[in-house]
Amino acid sequence: MKKYIVAIISAGFFLFMSCVSSPQSTVQPAAPTQDITGTAPASTVKADPALLNEIEALRSQARQSIADNKISEGIKLYISAMLRARTSYPEIFTNLNMEIAAISARLSLEPHEDWLGPGGEQISASTREILSAKSIMPSVYLYENYGFGKAAIPDAAIRFEFIENNGTLVQTVTTDSFGMANTTISSIESSGRNAHIRAYPVFSNEGFSYAFKELYRDFVYLAPRTHILVAGMEKTPTGSGTAPRSMDAAAQSIRDLDFDVSVLGTTPEDRSFSLAMNGNKEAIAILNKDGEAGYIALLLLEIDAPTQLVVQGVSYNIFNTNGRMTLRIIRTDGTVVYTLLKDKVRGQGGNTAAAIDDCRLKLQNEITNMIRDNNSVIREAFLD
Repeated sequence: MKKYIVAIISAGFFLFMSCVSSPQSTVQPAAPTQDITGTAPASTVKADPALLNEIEALRSQARQSIADNKISEGIKLYISAMLRARTSYPEIFTNLNMEIAAISARLSLEPHEDWLGPGGEQISASTREILSAKSIMPSVYLYENYGFGKAAIPDAAIRFEFIENNGTLVQTVTTDSFGMANTTISSIESSGRNAHIRAYPVFSNEGFSYAFKELYRDFVYLAPRTHILVAGMEKTPTGSGTAPRSMDAAAQSIRDLDFDVSVLGTTPEDRSFSLAMNGNKEAIAILNKDGEAGYIALLLLEIDAPTQLVVQGVSYNIFNTNGRMTLRIIRTDGTVVYTLLKDKVRGQGGNTAAAIDDCRLKLQNEITNMIRDNNSVIREAFLD
């Protein structure tokens, strides 16, 4: 049993302390103003019995508070004792540091029920919903654990900070009577990147803080998957249908941007396709029926009825038509990532069918060129 206690204390000794500012809406922790981490300097001060008595009194009060399950109060008393021992009694400082670090072996930081799946596993959330009313915010419970149960730790500061992506949140929150603390995220730098937020307890007293950075809970918000499904619709004077070659051209050009791309193998219903173009979630779900895609690239080609060339009353075997193209990349929630438009693309041929084919081919070339020419802008749009 003694070996076990020594092992816990030795492991806990490596926890380090950092100064924490008052609660604020910011991303990164404030720079430490006073730091008592590490080993106390060798004492060059003459022993002071009154100071030693004060240190031991604080240590005794801290131990009693811990025994009474007043963890926050006890740790704050330990911090006060450490401050007084730091310059005059380095050996006592080290022992106090080991005692406070050993307490962490009994603490646990657990996620709120909202973050638990059906099997009790911690789930992730979505960056696209992080600012919506239905999004879940990082929330934890701080407990002291016993062999027979656990007790909530109130009045303890929990620090929240981004360790991946960036944004604005309430940085420091105090646990309530249930040991719970939750932050609020008010902005995120890039919803196209995963966001990773870490929570850990911090105890402060007399301008100094002890941060249990090895006792943490992480919360992950996942960006939409970059798998893009290409769906196409072509409207000509003969009716509506798919545009397989144009879809393939769009898919290859998007694939060249280093995205994972697939092409819809079925013909979309005209009305569903139009609704999807306007961001209708139900229509998008119909196109993305297997749920594999995080984005949908909707390609709409429209070609007018060809007209025969007539000059001074003489008709020639030359038919002209005009076409237009819309490529709209949307997220599965209906929000638009990027839109490309091209109008007045002229087709010409010896008959109506040839004119439509020529216009279709030119539209395909426009698709390739426009995606290539706007590749950097399109990439950036996925990160917004």
